[in-house]
Amino acid sequence: MKKTKDTKRLNLRKIFLIPICIAVASQIYLDLFIPNFKISFGIILFCIFAYIYDDINPILTGLISGLLVYGGRVFVNLFINTNLYEGIKFYFPEIFFYISYALFYFIALKISNKKIGLKLFFLTILCDYFANIVEVLIRNYTDEIAVYNFILGLLGIAFIRTCIIFTVIVYIKYNKMLLIKEEQEDRYKKLVFMISKIKTETYWLKKSMCNVEDVMADAYKLYENIQSKTEEENWQENALSLAKDIHEIKKEYALVAEGIDGILSNKIEDKGMKIKELVAILKESMETEIYVLKENIKIVINFDIKSNFVIKNHYLLMSILRNLFINSIEAIDHKEKGVITLKVIEHKKICEFILEDNGCGIEKEDYNYIYEPGFSTKINYETGKINRGLGLSITKDIIENKLKGKIKLQSKVGRGTKFFISISKDIEVN
Repeated sequence: MKKTKDTKRLNLRKIFLIPICIAVASQIYLDLFIPNFKISFGIILFCIFAYIYDDINPILTGLISGLLVYGGRVFVNLFINTNLYEGIKFYFPEIFFYISYALFYFIALKISNKKIGLKLFFLTILCDYFANIVEVLIRNYTDEIAVYNFILGLLGIAFIRTCIIFTVIVYIKYNKMLLIKEEQEDRYKKLVFMISKIKTETYWLKKSMCNVEDVMADAYKLYENIQSKTEEENWQENALSLAKDIHEIKKEYALVAEGIDGILSNKIEDKGMKIKELVAILKESMETEIYVLKENIKIVINFDIKSNFVIKNHYLLMSILRNLFINSIEAIDHKEKGVITLKVIEHKKICEFILEDNGCGIEKEDYNYIYEPGFSTKINYETGKINRGLGLSITKDIIENKLKGKIKLQSKVGRGTKFFISISKDIEVN
């Protein structure tokens, strides 16, 4: 709840701070073409902010910016010319310029999917041009200017401002990519160190397995002696020896578990990950899985994500989604086209994940067993190898016990399966 309130406060600050910055920047301008028609740098900032921040409403920001720019113009005019009425009258159309530009730019971002390219470049030029046309029509100065020169002039200004906008955005994106690269390299170094430590613990686990096999052999020998009623004088001593050995193995496994917990909790300092960043990693990983598991079957992965919120427990979420995706990939067979879709919905207190595939589906009588460890319907009849059947068991355990969430499914044989997962946004897992 606290995080939600903090996010709302931050968004409110952006709603007002960004227009203030734009209003200040609008005081840097050129007087061209007609009286009181100012070509300012404020709209350049508006475009940059609207592109960078996904969580601001461009139209609302444009409206507030227009009002603040108008107020700033009136104030400066009053300070210089001491004529309030003149400022109110002459600068009022600038409000419509910002509102028009905001509306056009919002549409341009939607059409281009916010991809830096020629489409967005030309659309931004048109936004600038038509927003200026709206302002000029409201000023009703069309009879006082040479129309041809005026159109060329506005197109030239639109082109120059768009070039500046794109230069700044590309520069910001480039620097952001460099920062991400440095962060990823730092994470990679920590990850290498962490894996080396885990390898040590894994080696100890494998070594302990030999002790487990010895204990199993001793236990089976004791069982045979009891069954055949031989060496009765050693039963008590053998049972006590088995108990001691099992206790030692338990201690060894406890130390390994403690070591792994220490590695995971101390070596990587993590403040969370945005859902779109996590999904990008997941998509790349699953495309590789599709190539390996279903080389001859075409499977398309789709994502429907409206907001780019931060996931604190992203390692656990990645494990959940990865297991579900692999389950869906393995369920798609002998299809002309397999489709897996992940829909992510952010609510105030929870986030919901809906994963749907058009695979073979699940029999109703199997609904109660699919989450049990070892249960699997996936058998390779050529090799005789059966899937371990741990994916859904682990997934359910993480969702319900670790994250205090819920998981349910809908499935039809031959048509596909749909999983519904809801997880609290506020819970933190150590």
